[in-house]
Amino acid sequence: MQAIQILIGLLHIGFGSVLVTSVIGGHISISFWGGYPYWGGISFIISGTLTVLAQKPPITSCKTNGSLGANIVSAIFSAVGVILLITDFSINWGRYSYFDSTSYYYYYYYSGVASAMGISAVLFLFSGLELVVSIFSSHAGCQVVSSQTNQVAVAVAIPVPGTHGAPPMGIPQPAVNSLVYSSEVNSQQ
Repeated sequence: MQAIQILIGLLHIGFGSVLVTSVIGGHISISFWGGYPYWGGISFIISGTLTVLAQKPPITSCKTNGSLGANIVSAIFSAVGVILLITDFSINWGRYSYFDSTSYYYYYYYSGVASAMGISAVLFLFSGLELVVSIFSSHAGCQVVSSQTNQVAVAVAIPVPGTHGAPPMGIPQPAVNSLVYSSEVNSQQ
């Protein structure tokens, strides 16, 4: 799933660069002017990379928490992107098209609008996919962080024999100096 996040990020940046030509041609793109293809794409690449790094040993809480945070940010960014792209569709569909009742077709006034609507549709699909992937990755990350927290709490709660803490009741402790004492006794005789 991490490779999917990285590829979606690269596709967002690529399609955002192509969307520049459509904006120049008369297409109004709120998501482009807001920079969503770029900051969304960078966020998706970072979250995918951090998730890959979090799975490589040594697995530390710092890496898993970083991956979890990046996936949560990616989920928020992709949800914002879905909203921005829906806004793009609603603005451009009514503005640059008209319905011919005799032929039952929509016609576009600008040639770049149809391609821009296609690019926005692809970005919308990939944003939805990224939303699902980042939500699942965030859920898995929450479970990993929760299990790491529980393991630490269990390890601290059980006293280890031979440490400076008080031993638990009912577990006999070996005498540390018994061997030294017995060898000293044997050497004195």
